Amino acid sequence: MVVNQKLNSISNRRAKCLVLCFFVAVISDLAQTTLTKAAEASIASQTSFQTSFQTTDGKSFIDKCLKASDSYSDYTFNYVQQVNKGSGVTEKGTVWVKKPALLKCDVKSGPNSGAIAIFNNGVVHAHPGGIFKVFTVALKPDDSRLKSANGWPMVESDFSSIWKAMQKYAKEGCPSKVTAEPVPMPSQSINVLVLEMTKANGQMYKRALVDPKTLLPVEWFDYVDGKIYAHSNWTDFKGNQGLTESFFTMKGK
Repeated sequence: MVVNQKLNSISNRRAKCLVLCFFVAVISDLAQTTLTKAAEASIASQTSFQTSFQTTDGKSFIDKCLKASDSYSDYTFNYVQQVNKGSGVTEKGTVWVKKPALLKCDVKSGPNSGAIAIFNNGVVHAHPGGIFKVFTVALKPDDSRLKSANGWPMVESDFSSIWKAMQKYAKEGCPSKVTAEPVPMPSQSINVLVLEMTKANGQMYKRALVDPKTLLPVEWFDYVDGKIYAHSNWTDFKGNQGLTESFFTMKGK
């Protein structure tokens, strides 16, 4: 009788563990997709914003945004990027930029957590995270290992490079529109200008939420086959901080 009671107790504990593991797995899976669903919800009511709001041609607006980004001698910002691949990937980090060609990217969470990449004098000095953090290697800027979670080159994480890419897409035939006035968006505390770029066939390609005062991007959506592939938020922007060249080294503080 005592033996049976012990066996039943063990079986109950195992059953509870299995149930707990199941719920943990479910919660983890939901957490990985939460940001994307929130991103989709934040623009659901604005999917056809070109017919909901008065718009103007986005090409000249892109030029203005590039000029605004280029106006800073240096700046820094934090980013959160969620990518729809596999069960979902989220990456967080900080980027520092100094003209004319210095950039430092510190990945603080995600698959590349702990990695640091520094672009200086045409060469990237980088090290992975974890136990390999003590090792530093020199890589070419176009090295396939220097990619953010969405596949974008880390050395082009600065705003100017992003707007130059948008200019290139426009020249390749991708049309764009921007709201004539700032509009409310659920994910932002202020009204923002919304830039939308499509492929030549009309399929959604890029959507940017831009601060109307600074003309700096605060939120970005990348699409593949018309569906959201990556969603980025840029916060805590600080411009003209007087960053020194020595900061853009592995020992720089």
